[in-house]
Amino acid sequence: LDQKGVSKLYAVLAHLNGLWSYATTEWLKLTLPKPEDQTRSRWPIHPLWVALASIDWETDGGPLSPRFSTTRAPQGDWLCRQGFSALTSFMAMEREWDFWQGWRRLGERVESHYFARTHLQGVKFEQFVEEQVRIKGRRFNTLDNCAEIPNEDRLREEFEESVREYRRQTRGG
Repeated sequence: LDQKGVSKLYAVLAHLNGLWSYATTEWLKLTLPKPEDQTRSRWPIHPLWVALASIDWETDGGPLSPRFSTTRAPQGDWLCRQGFSALTSFMAMEREWDFWQGWRRLGERVESHYFARTHLQGVKFEQFVEEQVRIKGRRFNTLDNCAEIPNEDRLREEFEESVREYRRQTRGG
């Protein structure tokens, strides 16, 4: 319901027609099988289902939100909160009070950290960034299916190793 923009009871009651239509035409259908056609989406709708789908709930709510997004990316506000938290933590550690100076210095620190790491692995920093964007784009369903990501297995293993190392260190060992 939340994905359709009706998360409160009063909204559900006001949008019964739209919800019923969605439930009986998009989410669930009763069809008449056609053995000669293996594509179920082309099978005709059963006449009883057509009658059920046409029930008028006598509500006048507006249209429902479009079908939910297939992307699995984090929400923009969540990313902003995480980025701002990282930035202000960095600024506090570095005793930096200027927002833009802190932002620039944090960017330099991140670049320096990963530049050294990628240099040891024989990978250019820019290539590493591109690979990470491709991996996340694939995970979030935000990029078209792209060619295989170079060194994807190696990158995944390095990431998992860094997680294991982080956990070891946070447990004091």
